Amino acid sequence: MLGRTTQLATVFIGLPLVLGAPGTGRSAATLQAAHAQAKAMLIALQRGLVAEIIIRTHPKVVDQMGGRTKAHEETQKILRTMEQRGWSFQKIELQASSGPKRSHDEDYLLLPYRLTLTTPKGIVEYDSFLVGVSSDGGKTWWFVNGVNDHSLLRSLLPHLPSSIKLPPVGPYRTVKP
Repeated sequence: MLGRTTQLATVFIGLPLVLGAPGTGRSAATLQAAHAQAKAMLIALQRGLVAEIIIRTHPKVVDQMGGRTKAHEETQKILRTMEQRGWSFQKIELQASSGPKRSHDEDYLLLPYRLTLTTPKGIVEYDSFLVGVSSDGGKTWWFVNGVNDHSLLRSLLPHLPSSIKLPPVGPYRTVKP
């Protein structure tokens, strides 16, 4: 069983995404901003730029982890452990998303992705998602990585529209031994 800090760290250390056609009348600029910011977060993850990851992580997640310093330490620990175990990021397939949904003066996006990792046992894939949140009309986005404990995610984002159906995360699938 994972401890709460590790669960929260998992909530933000997944990171990739992509946006499809807008479905809510939001401008292309809103979707482009979310995509660009999410892509920056993904690049930060691949390069191990922990401070950049935390900047783009939803503030509630960072606060729940004990603040920026603790979040930074936990994220570094996770990335170090991955490296020590011989895991590395190979690619991320960004999948289409519906447009943003508005709730309580915030925009929300569900951003599915497929992560491919190289491990000592072969190449594995993992499906997950990000939830993007903007409180300034889509100019600035924060992200929360998907977890199977949807109640944890919804407790962090209490205004996440119920019309956004959260998919399951994982499991890891070996694609090439």
